[in-house]
Amino acid sequence: MEEADNAAPVLALNALCGFGVSRHVKNNVIHIDDRHILHPLGKHLANYDCSTSETGFMLAGDGVPKIWNMSLSPNKAYAAVVQSVPTDHQKLQCAVYTLAKPKRTKILHLDPKYSQSASIQALTFSEDGHLLVMTTGEPENSILVWKWSTGKVLVADASSFTVHHISFNPWDGTQLVAVGDSELNHIDFVEEELKLKADTPLHHSGLSTFSAHTWVRGTFVAVGTVTGQVGVFLRGEQKGCYQLLEHIPVVCLAAHQAGFVILSHTLLTFFAPVESGSKQPDREELFTIQHQVPLIFAKDVDPLHVSIAPSGVNLMLSTSGNEILQLDLQYLADVASGESRSHLTRAWSAFGSGAVLAPSGSMTSTEIQASSPMPLATAFHSSRVTCMDACRLVPIVATAAQDRELRIWNHRRQECVLKRQLTDDPVDLSVHCSGLTILIAYSDKVQMQYILRSDLEEIADFPLKKCSLCSYSNGGQLFAAAGIGNVITVWSAVTHQVLATLKDEGLCAFHRESATERKEASPGFGMTARRGTPTVYAEQQHMLCLTICSAFKIGFKAPL
Repeated sequence: MEEADNAAPVLALNALCGFGVSRHVKNNVIHIDDRHILHPLGKHLANYDCSTSETGFMLAGDGVPKIWNMSLSPNKAYAAVVQSVPTDHQKLQCAVYTLAKPKRTKILHLDPKYSQSASIQALTFSEDGHLLVMTTGEPENSILVWKWSTGKVLVADASSFTVHHISFNPWDGTQLVAVGDSELNHIDFVEEELKLKADTPLHHSGLSTFSAHTWVRGTFVAVGTVTGQVGVFLRGEQKGCYQLLEHIPVVCLAAHQAGFVILSHTLLTFFAPVESGSKQPDREELFTIQHQVPLIFAKDVDPLHVSIAPSGVNLMLSTSGNEILQLDLQYLADVASGESRSHLTRAWSAFGSGAVLAPSGSMTSTEIQASSPMPLATAFHSSRVTCMDACRLVPIVATAAQDRELRIWNHRRQECVLKRQLTDDPVDLSVHCSGLTILIAYSDKVQMQYILRSDLEEIADFPLKKCSLCSYSNGGQLFAAAGIGNVITVWSAVTHQVLATLKDEGLCAFHRESATERKEASPGFGMTARRGTPTVYAEQQHMLCLTICSAFKIGFKAPL
């Protein structure tokens, strides 16, 4: 391979759109306002507009391999992300982004004099976004308060337990709550000093291991457990305990109006304050269940996180299937009262398959399966992407994953236009330049199929042992595939006749950054990329489409 021009090409890449959500990131969906949500897309952050389906990106720095946690300031001006350090992937750093720019503003590195730990467990912003609180793991279990704009640690204190969750009181910037596996600590932050109160151990509260928390009504803290219990605390003192489904873990909690929402593996439960006139005289009830929404997910898919819009108009729910579901909260009252069944499908956004909203007893299992709602436009494969290709002339991209699912995307409209379950594991894909046909390579054959409006239609099969690669030529009149012994077979795309068999090992001109992530060139026929040609990167949980802003050309020597 050699450059066609003497001068080295200079490329500028602009992100166009993205699909999917990184499921391993904590707090992986957060509302910015009623229209915009923030979610991780690989190692980057995506600002998605639910009304226009447009996406803005905050890109990670060079060499950053992965992100692990994210937090948004209450004033919606800044976002903090826990990243792996580029030079040492075992260590973590915190990057702060300004949403108005959007760009990375500051990087915070852990100082060994404050903590020898390589892990960052949790982080949260103060009300004005000027302070960032970070907790680290063992041995110190430190709580660090940063003035992040200057990179200075204002306060460093040690907790008696590892803090997995921490947050400022949204109504009072002088209060924090720290939650561990089996302890809860209410903290006062006054005059740049942390005042930790006595821990609230679980054996005193009657609760099991904590899994999530949220502030409620300015003074209360609701905490969920792995056994389906929810405790309500006031300044470290337990004020109530509620049992949901037994032994079904509470996954996430979020404040909603004057109450809160609990997400478990099978339920969305909405709690509201108890009216003063309805309280029983023998006990003090603070909250009561207002709505319960049963959830049925696809196999091996679990809920991860929930976020509610500031005005309470909608709810976003992320899943381990790398998708985000949207629930319109205005339909909840109608669904709970058993009104029109059409509300069941209208309540969830329509795009792909995910969970189902099904009040108990109102639908049969067949009806539930038929009315499965669809996730937001960030839906993606639920397993690792193994092969992909982009069309040169039509704005479509094809991807296939380990779950044998093939998807075709329109990156101009930013949507998935076709989804098909394959019968075997695909090893490679190639889309014709017209966008009308696709090659699917399997281990024992190459299959050519028409791309229809909502399905694929088989044209022909071409047997080839140990097939590993396939590609159309630039003009689309030929196609080739590499088989056993690195032998390349060339066919006519019109007559399907074999035109040549290339046995020279040097003729296979494929280039991949990794075995499963990127294909740049077709075998033996050359590749030219010009202004506006899409370049696509795919990973296990997301796909990012980029456009090339400056023209370049790369030539290949492959005599036939």
